[in-house]
Amino acid sequence: MTDAMDLDADAAIAADPDAPARSRVEALVRVVEAVSLRKLPVPAVLADAVDDLALVDAAVAMKRAGAVCAALHQLGDRPELATTRKRIVRRLVAAGAGGLPLADLAIAIGDVAAGAALAAREYQTHIAPLVHRLPPHRVAGAFLAWLAEQPDLAVASVLNKLDAPWDALFAHADPAHAARLRSILAP
Repeated sequence: MTDAMDLDADAAIAADPDAPARSRVEALVRVVEAVSLRKLPVPAVLADAVDDLALVDAAVAMKRAGAVCAALHQLGDRPELATTRKRIVRRLVAAGAGGLPLADLAIAIGDVAAGAALAAREYQTHIAPLVHRLPPHRVAGAFLAWLAEQPDLAVASVLNKLDAPWDALFAHADPAHAARLRSILAP
């Protein structure tokens, strides 16, 4: 079978409410990885898969909530999926899922408080230990690049939640990103 045929078969399994939950989640993971790594088109049935709360809950239970976030990102900001996107993002947040992809989705649906809280948690867990490390660390720089691309309200909300040594933190950022973040940080 070709990659596209495998992708369609996996997408159909992910969207099948009668398939075992583990099989559905594993199929979803294969789909989002294939779309991401092989630049394959997003199967239309992927929207049906992520619209199913049973799949979302199974993904959370299997510690694969990132696959649901990836699917939402891959499906894009389609107007017909706005309600689904909000419902699924709120479900993931309530279930305790984390990560910058979920923070990004939360901010995109207008739940800036949840997105800022998720981003601050990621900072504390993964970025804070790197702040005083020299030379600048790429992971810290990637976090700051992501943050600099968010809307002003989201940036301010995240920065207000951080207890960070600003000069040391911003040393990891691209100068343009550091300047944007400093401009929002300043009262």
